[in-house]
Amino acid sequence: MLDPSNDFNSPCYDDTFRRVFFFDEYNAHGEYFIELDYWIMREAYQSRIGKALDLDQNYYDDAGGGEGIFRDVSTGEYGKFQDRKYFLGEERIDVSTSKFGDIYKVTELYVYAPRNDPSPEAKEFISYESDICVFPQLKDYNTGLSKVFGNVNEYNIDFQHGLNLISVQADFLEVGDEFYLSRRKKDYGWMCLYEGCTPLMTVTSVNNGWATGVAEEFVFWNISYPIKAALEQRSASPITLHVFSKTYPQRSLQVKIKKTTEFFDKNTRISSLPPPVHDRFFPVSSLSGIEAPEINSSTIPNFTEYKAMVDNHSLIKAKPSTIREIYPGLWMREKFETEAR
Repeated sequence: MLDPSNDFNSPCYDDTFRRVFFFDEYNAHGEYFIELDYWIMREAYQSRIGKALDLDQNYYDDAGGGEGIFRDVSTGEYGKFQDRKYFLGEERIDVSTSKFGDIYKVTELYVYAPRNDPSPEAKEFISYESDICVFPQLKDYNTGLSKVFGNVNEYNIDFQHGLNLISVQADFLEVGDEFYLSRRKKDYGWMCLYEGCTPLMTVTSVNNGWATGVAEEFVFWNISYPIKAALEQRSASPITLHVFSKTYPQRSLQVKIKKTTEFFDKNTRISSLPPPVHDRFFPVSSLSGIEAPEINSSTIPNFTEYKAMVDNHSLIKAKPSTIREIYPGLWMREKFETEAR
């Protein structure tokens, strides 16, 4: 029932407020929420979630002389209260104050989103942790790597007949790289000797500076020659090794993660609530805009751009950001970044 004397039919506030240092874990000791307590009859209680903090609120005095709850706050702190625009985010009800449960004790928690002073931009709280991050496969089609070998008695190329294995002495080749061998035209007037190239080969093994691939033929003007004969033609032009592509595999590494935590409410400068998610970093095709399985010359970013990001220690999104509403109307977003590798 309602209070016949009408004393507890509306909130009767305590003569105190408490600072709740919610942001201490972010080393932001000057940022805090505010708690107030009031009493009210059970039938008169109504949730007031979202209500703005009334800085002129008086505490309850049955003699009628209640003063303002925030009367002893300094001018500077009072100004912070006004700038923060506190609003009610949580109500906790304690019914144990009355044996019959007729009077509720309500604890209100007033919250806000910390903002850059004096801008309404969300304040960023930075911390660091370690986690597993997956880095994309890289493929460089513009390596610029090549090596010119002299005549057969001078260059280091070995061919194992029957297995069709070609081994070349080139310390810049790694397993998974693609390469081929070529010869330019050498014209004697009445004939030209072995202009052409091998098919594309993939390095299957590397041992003491020798890289091995598989090839069966040497193609000259759409005519195929046995690879051994083409390689051993002494009077032909020198052989050039061309690196067609270098592949760097996808890697899962334990790395340092930069975590950026931000808070948002209706007073924060943001397009909408909840705040948008920041997805993890991944390459996309420059044609379709769809996620690509690797970074190469036709992706965004391309290999050259990503290599510059690695060299400059640029940050990329390590994993999708997390977003949750910690109190009604107050949102928290965590972004995770690490250096490109």
